Amino acid sequence: MVPAAAPQAIPPAGVLPAPVDNEQTFGRVLREAVDALPPDIGVETRLTHGRPARCIVEVAEQSGCDLIVMGFHGHGRLHHALIGSVSDSVMRASGLPVLLMRAAEARPMSTAQGGPSG
Repeated sequence: MVPAAAPQAIPPAGVLPAPVDNEQTFGRVLREAVDALPPDIGVETRLTHGRPARCIVEVAEQSGCDLIVMGFHGHGRLHHALIGSVSDSVMRASGLPVLLMRAAEARPMSTAQGGPSG
């Protein structure tokens, strides 16, 4: 007789994997992103909990922002229909103007720009 599923390993009592501290990880990523900005750009950061679109609109209104600037992926209509879009939800919920920025496509450097020759 062959078992249908592999046996499950049960850790000894009291030995559990350490939970990932998402807030600490997100905070570190946020600090690294801000540190990478040029020094003449002023930034105020907040780490909040909740539904992303609602939190973005609430923080923008509480902070007295004039404009919400967001990046977006542009996954397509099917993805948007099935999962939704945070940027779309922010645009619908906010009384503030919302500027959406698509990330530039990565392009290989040419040899004229000091890239690899080949």
